[in-house]
Amino acid sequence: MLLKEKLFNVEGSYGGQQSWLKAFKIKNQFWADRSCGVTAAANLIMYLSRTRKELSALYQGTTRGDFVGLMKELYPFIKPRVYGIPTLTKMRRGIQRYAYARGIRLGFYMESWIWDVDEGSDFIIRMLELDRPVLLLTWNSSNREFRNHWITVTGIIRKKEGFDLIASNWGRRRIYSYEEWIRDKALLRGAIAFEFDKPKSK
Repeated sequence: MLLKEKLFNVEGSYGGQQSWLKAFKIKNQFWADRSCGVTAAANLIMYLSRTRKELSALYQGTTRGDFVGLMKELYPFIKPRVYGIPTLTKMRRGIQRYAYARGIRLGFYMESWIWDVDEGSDFIIRMLELDRPVLLLTWNSSNREFRNHWITVTGIIRKKEGFDLIASNWGRRRIYSYEEWIRDKALLRGAIAFEFDKPKSK
């Protein structure tokens, strides 16, 4: 189950990189290092805007500079702290506020404290089947690829035993064992995805 991977392309990168905030002189190194959640949110918004006509107002860029502009616009809504973006709720509120400022309401799906392997993989598969990227948050993982970090899941592949996650992490296409992620010692794990919230008819 893979999303349309070419839609994550940003001038050769697989999704964005938080380091671009410093490279484009938007933030200093300290704050760029704490902006993985901003980058993940921008990846998600970029994909939703490219796959749903009703969400095209969220983002219309194509270049690296455009993507950095999106991160800059997201920043005041998400507002990373010295510890980054620590909760699913903070991420959810920030993305919804950004969308609402552009006249769009976003609904969400959220799972936290995922300890059961089937529960977590079922959630990710369900979201990907609906053509929605999944943002994963992990706190205090022993794996440096996940530690206190957000990544953007763009696919999941069933193996003989378990699953592999396909993800955008630091602008690269990465493959991770789902089982290793879920079974690793971590203070918090969570996943969130979004959808267009159609206005209710009167």
